[in-house]
Amino acid sequence: MIDAKAEVGLSSNRLDIVYVGADDLDGLFQRSQAIAFELARSFRVLHVNSPFRSVPGYLRHRFLRKTSPARPGVGLVAKNLWTLDFFPAVPNYANFPWVKSLNLRIAAPQLHRAIRALNFKDYVLWIGTPWAAGLAKSVAAACVCYDCMDNFPAFYRGRLRDYLAEAENQLLSRSDLVFASSEELYTKCRKVNANVHLVRNGLMLDRFVRDGISTPAELERLRRPILGYSGYIAHWLDMELLREVALRYSRCSLVMLGPVDARAPVGRLSALSNVHFLGMKPHSEVPGYICGFDVCLIPFQRNDLTTAVNPVKFYEYCALGRPTVSVTLPELERYKDLCYLANSQEQFLRAVGVALRERENRDDANRLVLRRRRLAEENSWETRGRQLEAILLTRRRPRERAGS
Repeated sequence: MIDAKAEVGLSSNRLDIVYVGADDLDGLFQRSQAIAFELARSFRVLHVNSPFRSVPGYLRHRFLRKTSPARPGVGLVAKNLWTLDFFPAVPNYANFPWVKSLNLRIAAPQLHRAIRALNFKDYVLWIGTPWAAGLAKSVAAACVCYDCMDNFPAFYRGRLRDYLAEAENQLLSRSDLVFASSEELYTKCRKVNANVHLVRNGLMLDRFVRDGISTPAELERLRRPILGYSGYIAHWLDMELLREVALRYSRCSLVMLGPVDARAPVGRLSALSNVHFLGMKPHSEVPGYICGFDVCLIPFQRNDLTTAVNPVKFYEYCALGRPTVSVTLPELERYKDLCYLANSQEQFLRAVGVALRERENRDDANRLVLRRRRLAEENSWETRGRQLEAILLTRRRPRERAGS
């Protein structure tokens, strides 16, 4: 049963938000989930889980619902925060645009019923992926907001990339507010919509800066030092670079923490004896694993996708004081005195060695740890949430569109 009155402690400047995230609320904890929880501190939020499911996800969602945590319909997750799961329609095979359009058309009436059941009035439609741009046409929101958290078209190639670029431009044109997670995305969005705000990523500070974080036994059994990566293991990682790291530092363990995308070319890397894929862990356990890394890695390929990224993992690495070796990314250049940036494979390999020796000068190392932790504290999701809240309350009246 839907409890539309679970809103104790709301701001007097009440806003209702229909949040169409890029992922499910209980998926890998990233920007989409963090912002939903932060907005629910002040506003009522309905988080709409993805209507786009892979073939395995579709089968699991449709036929194994009794044992799956996913349930079609609306459920209360936390104070002021509900989640909506759609009845599965068509599996998202090969990312065909017509499949996604069909799923959106089927999902829209279910979304309308949920909005009415929760008695949302004059709500903000918050969209976190251009694949859901069609909802901006079918949902009568008082304000449309697009959160551009990635260079979404760069995930694809050819006609699919062109299709998504056009969908994103249409969404940008229709949006009353746009948020961008990096300066590069800010610049891109400003070409279409003047009302763009730069709101970078952050971290759950209370999970990463606290007493009692201990290294999991799973890491204690591995050979030291440990070089570690935390996050999605997908095609945007430079697998050959990681392989060279594992070969150059064969006396170290290379740990890959996170879910492995089916398309990620991990075969040659996983064949090495000192490489360990540990799978996805609950977000509450991730700090312990990062705490057990001696050096943290951001081994992205350098392309249109990754150069627009403001990596959440960097803030998480800093919160635990760990030295980070990364390929040079525009968003990290401002922090080059707190991490090790590399423009080539050889530079990256050498930087790993320097990071491993960082503790040799204990005083300098301790000062770096304190500065990294201070950086993390300045970039919490709570800080980002209050920034978003202030912008929403200031811009609660939608801008006039041309011709309106």
